[in-house]
Order: sequence, then C-alpha cells, then structure tokens
Amino acid sequence: MNDVSSVNDQIIDSVTGMVTLMTGQAPSHAFGLLDAVMVESLGMAMHYAVSRQQNSSLISSAAVTAACAKMLAVQAPQPPAPPPPAPARP
Repeated sequence: MNDVSSVNDQIIDSVTGMVTLMTGQAPSHAFGLLDAVMVESLGMAMHYAVSRQQNSSLISSAAVTAACAKMLAVQAPQPPAPPPPAPARP
C-alpha cells in the first residue's frame, strides 16, 4: 500500500497509546494540581494568620503606650496653700 491517504499502523498504535496514557494519567495529574493549590491556599492562610496576630500585638502595644503617656502627662495635684496668718491684736 503506497497510497498517500493511508496512515501507517505503527503511527495509529503510537497515537492510540499516547491517548490512553494521557487519559490514564489525567486523574493523578488533576489530584497533583489540587494538592498544589491546597498547599498554596494553606500557606497563604497561615501567612495571614501570623500577620493578623502581629498587627493585633502592635495595636495592643500602642494602646498600652498611649495609656502610659496619658498617665505620665497628668499633673500631680498641688497641696492647698497655707492659710494666711491671723492679724495681730493690739
């Protein structure tokens, strides 16, 4: 068969084998991608949790610092002035 429109049987078998191989590997490839996405999402969630914790600690420290600064800025009450001396009697 030297017909130009015919395809060699070895090529047909090779293409069929590749299609079968790719079809068989599709579920494991999909699960691999799913695992990669899950790991990335978990990593981002952990990053955000740590960032949120650090920010809340920073806000807490700022609140304590502001409260201490207000306490230090308050003037101590002055003692009352002594009463004037009584006038002398003649």
